[in-house]
Amino acid sequence: PHTIYYGGNHLFKSTDRGDNWEVLGEDLTTKAERDKQQIFGKPVDTTTLSRHDGVVAWPCITAIAESPVKAGVLWVGTDDGNVQMSRDGGKTWSNVVSHVMGAPKGGYVSRLEPSHTDAGTVYVSFDNHRSADYGIYIFRSTNYGDSFQRITNGIPPGAGTVHVIREDPVNPNLLFAGTEFGLFVSFDRGANWRHLKNGLPTVPVFDVQVHPRDHDLILATHGRSVWIMDDISALEQMNDDVLKSDLKLFNGRPGVEWKMANYRGFMGTSNFLAANAPSGVTLDYYSKSAGPARIVVADGSGKEIRTINGRAEAGVINRASWDFRTDPPIPPAGRGGAAAAAAGGGRGGRGGGGRGGRGGAAAGNAEAGAPAQEGGEIQNEFGAAGGEAAAEAGRGGGGGGGGRGGRGGGAPMVDPGDYKVTVTVAGKSDSRMVKVEEDPRVEFSAADRAKRRQAVDTLVSLTKDADAGRRKAVAMTTALTSLTDSWKSPNAPAVPEAIRKAAEDLLVRAKKVAATFEAQGGGRGFGGGGAGPPASYTPPPVTQKITRLMSTIDNYSSAPTRTQLTEIDECSAQLKKGLDEVNALWDDVPKFNKQMADAGVQYFTVNVNAVPAATFGGRGGGQ
Repeated sequence: PHTIYYGGNHLFKSTDRGDNWEVLGEDLTTKAERDKQQIFGKPVDTTTLSRHDGVVAWPCITAIAESPVKAGVLWVGTDDGNVQMSRDGGKTWSNVVSHVMGAPKGGYVSRLEPSHTDAGTVYVSFDNHRSADYGIYIFRSTNYGDSFQRITNGIPPGAGTVHVIREDPVNPNLLFAGTEFGLFVSFDRGANWRHLKNGLPTVPVFDVQVHPRDHDLILATHGRSVWIMDDISALEQMNDDVLKSDLKLFNGRPGVEWKMANYRGFMGTSNFLAANAPSGVTLDYYSKSAGPARIVVADGSGKEIRTINGRAEAGVINRASWDFRTDPPIPPAGRGGAAAAAAGGGRGGRGGGGRGGRGGAAAGNAEAGAPAQEGGEIQNEFGAAGGEAAAEAGRGGGGGGGGRGGRGGGAPMVDPGDYKVTVTVAGKSDSRMVKVEEDPRVEFSAADRAKRRQAVDTLVSLTKDADAGRRKAVAMTTALTSLTDSWKSPNAPAVPEAIRKAAEDLLVRAKKVAATFEAQGGGRGFGGGGAGPPASYTPPPVTQKITRLMSTIDNYSSAPTRTQLTEIDECSAQLKKGLDEVNALWDDVPKFNKQMADAGVQYFTVNVNAVPAATFGGRGGGQ
């Protein structure tokens, strides 16, 4: 990290971060004299108007690279067409440009890229547009520059000049080339190239980097800022064996349970903020068949804790995201809550899918046939959950995760550790282990984490019991209300007064029990509106208390407080009392139906399954 190289007409080196410099070898340019060049075929003189247009210094070094495999193997390119190579740390140099057959004479060397796996391999690109030549010039040498091969098949002439060539640090077969009009990718060391876009505008790509830790593809563009394709691990692992397989679940980076505060709501619209990658573990998989895809997450004991349903597209790399959550204790209704989380979305809003990023289907897919084909385009996603393809445009697939921002329909977060993910499509399955890591900024002891887990597990159990009681109470209230209302219609048959009275008493009891589980009015401070006396306070139902405790405990990196543990005990006692009451009422329904039958009145039914899923809003009722 202390060594810096700097290029003029000589190459300079500092080993103390620029405090001191040494010159490595001779002048590495052609030593051409600027004042002796011709403009429009005529020598320049003191009256030439364009004599000093363009760069301040010419000729000089424009590209510098040292082999990451072998220290001291140096490569230098110049703006007057030289390609210099040294194998002894710059003591002696060899100009190998004459070995680059087809290179433009005097062409500007835009980039030199030594291989990450072989000291003798290097890639070089030329940009000759200053001489009205917009050709595509990319070459590869595997023998320290003794010979070069031109590798431009698949990049159309209209792609513009080449600004950068980059080899992936993990997979030497994977190359990226940035041109004046976009980005191109090769899966076979440059033998064939494909256009890589899907969200990336037509823009000059001046530099390309692959993050060595996160495997993100990072582009520096001219005029359109920085673009990122999140986690290209699937591209790095793409090969012919994958293309021949029925199903392949790619390895990926660990998921980190980042603890993020959202301050964006206070910034207005003055600041541009791009979308983050979806929170969770990214799951990329290739499927030869299209159809429903089932993703199952199991913990260390083998217990299945989460199921995500999506759809796989054939011949593409599909992307899904697991948001670190278990299945919700209460099955969601429709597409809200955890259902939305399972179907796609980025960070998620309150209750699951929420605002979402561009995860899941929105991330886009692409055919994975690139290594075996020539030309064409690859549609991958930049800026969100992309980087999941290895060939031509797809329509999207897989499922995403709800993310940290919401609660995923009441589903708690898992603890850091190792989990097994299995993807099944068309009867074929593939599995891999994924690692969930804690936010590295958080200090959380194992003892405190165990206390929090015990509290969360207790609340999950209470949530299930509370919802079962709520469904019974609401179903009975709904059925009895419909029954008594039907007796009030003009053409309704006569009902004995004793039966009416018994039904009304039963309905009053049902409403009273239902209030234990579900708010009967609006939230505190809502619904009254405007002037007037404040609404009277009604204690929240036990379901809302449990939900609040789940949210505060599950989303905080500490053991539950004494007050929270006391509230859990109080909720448990209140829930037991409510369940006893609702079960007693439930047992009275058959008795009342017998009473009605004995009186010749049509009995009624209670349908628990027709009760909609709970919606936890407000903090108590105002009446």
